[in-house]
Amino acid sequence: MCDEGPLAPLRGEVGQNPPKNRQVLCLPDPWAERWSSVPPVPLERALRRRWDVKRRSWSCQEVLVRVEAEPFAKGAMRICHRASLLRRNWVAKRYSSDPDVSALESDVMMQMIAKSYAERFNACAPPKKVDFIEASILQLPERDGNLPRDFAVEAYLDGSFTKHSSNSGFVADDVVRNTPHAFSHFTFEASGAEQIVVDIQGVDDLYTDPQIHTASSGTTRFGRGNMGLRGMALFFASHRCNSLCHQLGLTPFAHSPMPGDGAATEYRQRDETASPRDDGEELFLTPAAQLVPSRPSSSNSQAQMYSKVHFALAMLHARHVQANAEFIGHNVLTSPAQGLFHLQVSADLGNVQGALALACLHLNLRPRKGVLRALGSSLQRPLSLDEAAAFPYILQAAEQGVCRAMSSVAFCYQRGMGCRVDATSAVHWYRQCLSARAVRNAEDELSEREEEREAERLPGGLLAEHQILSGLAELYEAGSGDGSLAPNPRLAWQFQLLAKSSAKRDEESEASEMEAPSMGIG
Repeated sequence: MCDEGPLAPLRGEVGQNPPKNRQVLCLPDPWAERWSSVPPVPLERALRRRWDVKRRSWSCQEVLVRVEAEPFAKGAMRICHRASLLRRNWVAKRYSSDPDVSALESDVMMQMIAKSYAERFNACAPPKKVDFIEASILQLPERDGNLPRDFAVEAYLDGSFTKHSSNSGFVADDVVRNTPHAFSHFTFEASGAEQIVVDIQGVDDLYTDPQIHTASSGTTRFGRGNMGLRGMALFFASHRCNSLCHQLGLTPFAHSPMPGDGAATEYRQRDETASPRDDGEELFLTPAAQLVPSRPSSSNSQAQMYSKVHFALAMLHARHVQANAEFIGHNVLTSPAQGLFHLQVSADLGNVQGALALACLHLNLRPRKGVLRALGSSLQRPLSLDEAAAFPYILQAAEQGVCRAMSSVAFCYQRGMGCRVDATSAVHWYRQCLSARAVRNAEDELSEREEEREAERLPGGLLAEHQILSGLAELYEAGSGDGSLAPNPRLAWQFQLLAKSSAKRDEESEASEMEAPSMGIG
């Protein structure tokens, strides 16, 4: 254990050399006058805890530190103290209203995870490399109970501090650089669409205090700033892929080519002849429709990771349309047309919730997420009933394994709703629905899945098993006019018997449920 006093501020090197925490320039100490003018700050015994990203565990080290009692900076949530540790100036941070060390641990873990993404980013040989200051937890167990004992510490970063983005979109600076925003985009794909590092800020390309949004719902990791899919959507709403994004091979995020909808109308086309730039220069524009497949395919697996983000962006537009708010985020205008565009893209990229919501909107039905209805009703020409437009989305959901969508597709084929009458296809989808229900143990498990509850709203989506069996009996009894399905009275009779047996079981089940309360069964 030792502490030889402050030596120099941490400053990252710029240009082609990667800024590393151990590569410091021996510049004049900006706090030297401060340290010499104030009464000596006593040494304290402390525990320094560091997070290992690869091992996912904490390591502990005893150190001697000096921490000034009075803060030198205060923010909305945190207070900063000057500190001296390992011959270097440090910043010791604590929350003003939350003394729980778990919040500080979350911040440290977040910064070290961001640092690991920076290493992966640098391995791709970008024009300018990036890094994050190493952060750790400092605990002072011997302090009086009235004094703060837990801090998040990092080496003091000296220089011209720039904030490139926030946790809810871009920050408008005089100079918009490619590297910080391309790095955020990179982290989204590097994590398999599970995380994105935003709130990029620091000196040159040495960053601190990032925020990570996670795609997993209900997670409590990464503090109150973790806005989940909503935060991811807000990033991509204002992000325009630049030349560095293209150099890294990142998938462009589709933006509507419709004019007059504000910041979210641009879409940059990849220019194979352009060299990577870091000056924010605009690239060419191209209609997004040319870059979004009409149906999901195996060759488009990389783009499919964006489907949930597009759905979240559609939800953002819908909520703000309903609330009559002008902007959904930083310089991104609220627009029902934009919302429908992103809902369409989410469905085209395989998002079953998006497909079912569009089916409901085209059928003038209220989607389960009712706020989405505002997208169709707020257009200059509101969406009208269009069964033909709804049917492909119902079919897509059926092909993705939604049982109630299977019965709906069969129902539509049987009656020619939005498609031509096709007895063979109706039989196929009724049988597929029965098989899927048997595998999933019928109604109990189906009712727990959100997409199944959404599909209940569709025509034929609430068909009971005996109704599906009766439908099969009718189809086999009549056959098809074009001869593709020959009449089969024997099969029709068998399905009719099965339908009666299933209906009887349903009646007995309903009767037992009605009798249960009177028998004292909870």
